[in-house]
Order: sequence, then structure tokens, then C-alpha cells
Amino acid sequence: MRNHVMISELQQQLEARVSELQTLTSSLQRMTARLQSELALAHDVQQHLLPACDFDWADIQVACYSNPANELGGDWYANYTFCDHLNDGEHDVLHYSIAVGDVSGKGMPAALLMAVSITSFHALVQQAAPPALFLEHLNHALRDYTRSTRQNCAVVYAGLQRRSDGCMVRVANAGGVAPLVRRSDGTTEWADVFGLPLGVLLEPTVPYLEQTLCLHPGDQIVLMSDGVIELKNVAGEMWGFGRTEQAIHNGPSASAAALLDHLCTEMTAFQGAAEQHDDLTIVIIQV
Repeated sequence: MRNHVMISELQQQLEARVSELQTLTSSLQRMTARLQSELALAHDVQQHLLPACDFDWADIQVACYSNPANELGGDWYANYTFCDHLNDGEHDVLHYSIAVGDVSGKGMPAALLMAVSITSFHALVQQAAPPALFLEHLNHALRDYTRSTRQNCAVVYAGLQRRSDGCMVRVANAGGVAPLVRRSDGTTEWADVFGLPLGVLLEPTVPYLEQTLCLHPGDQIVLMSDGVIELKNVAGEMWGFGRTEQAIHNGPSASAAALLDHLCTEMTAFQGAAEQHDDLTIVIIQV
């Protein structure tokens, strides 16, 4: 009789534990569903922060691609169009700016600094500062945030001015991948601009440098995040600078969009079934 009572009590305890586990599982499922919904919403918000690739730049083509490794990424790009009136007041000179950024870290911290970076870009770019000075201003705007979060943001910034014989491009680099120029004859060259990422130092001890490039009709310039260079295949091999340059050298010159499609196809074939570990962003400009 006593054993029967003990068994009955144990059964009741087991049923109570099962009920508790069922309640806990149900609660976890609701929390997971809510988290997934919030991540999906945050992903959509992030994507809407990036401009559509219809910049409407006179006689200049632009093609853009950005693919986060997870639901939330830290890569970004942004652009702005200036309109300056000449002294005679009869003509306008259009020039443009574009930046590609790569925030350190992953997940929500990277997503928040991405949003801060884009907001700061649009707040500062209207001052029309030269690229090197613009990066100093952007570093100043981000430093209080990065000081508390111990993050940084690599940024490549380009200012373009359309001319009758092509385009003059001034570029500066704060810790990003240097721009790659592909000439109409197929030759390639990396821009000679380097510097520390934004937020690493409160005050840069060495000013950011900039380089002026002249693009002629048919020339292309490629801006990218380091996720492109560091892409890996299933064997653990890195895509690297050499493959990047070779793929761009061998790519079509018909349009910026055609070169972007070619580059993405080559990278996808190299990656195969390997997992993407870093955000990928590519911006191609063609005169």
C-alpha cells in the first residue's frame, strides 16, 4: 500500500514537472517567435537605410550590392548630390559623393553603429568638405559613441565631379579596402589611400590622406568592404585581393551593373557551400 502511495505521488510530481516544462517550452517558443519577428523588422529597417541604386547621376552609372552575413549587419553605403552655381549664375556644376562603411562587430551593436554612421554622414556631407577632411569630421562625430562601445568604423569616401572628358574623383580611406580602378582598356590599379578606421583614436595623430583619380569614358571604380576580400570557400581559402582584381580585370565593361553581376557570380562560385562569415558590400561606378 505504501509503495502504491509513493508511486502515485511520484507520478503526480512527474506530471507537474511535465506541465511546467510544457509551459516553459511554450513561453520560449513565444519569445523566440517575437525575437525573430523583431530581427526581421530590424533587418527591414536596416535595408531601408541604404539608398536604392537609382542615384540619377548625370552620365555616371552606379551599381550597388550589400548582403549581411546575419539578420543584422554593419556594412553600409550612402551618397549625396551637390549642385554648385557658377559665377555667371547661368550654369550648374554637379558633383557627387559616396561612401562605403564597415562597422566592427556583429549583430545589434554593429547595426546601431551603422545607423549612427549613416545619420552622421548625411548630417556632415552637406558641408562639402574635401574627402580627407570629411573623414576627420566623421571621426569626431562618431568618437563618443565608439569610445563607449569600443567599436570602430572603416570608411572609404569618394567625391566625384563630372567633366566633359570624364570624371575627377577624390578618394580618402579610413581603414577600408582601397578603391580599385578598372580602365576601359582592362588595366587595373588600386588607389594609394590608407588610414586608421574611424573611432580607433579620439584624435587622429596623422591626417587622412586623399588621392585624385581621373576617370575617362568607360573607366570604372570599385568600392568594397573587406567581406569581399575575406570571403572563404569550403576549403578555407580566402578570395583575397588577387582574385578580386582578376575578376574585375576579366569582367565586362558594358556597364557597372554587368561588372557587378560578373563579380558576384565569380564570388558565389568560389564560395560554394561555405557559410558567409562577414557582410559583403560592393559599389561600382562607371563613367
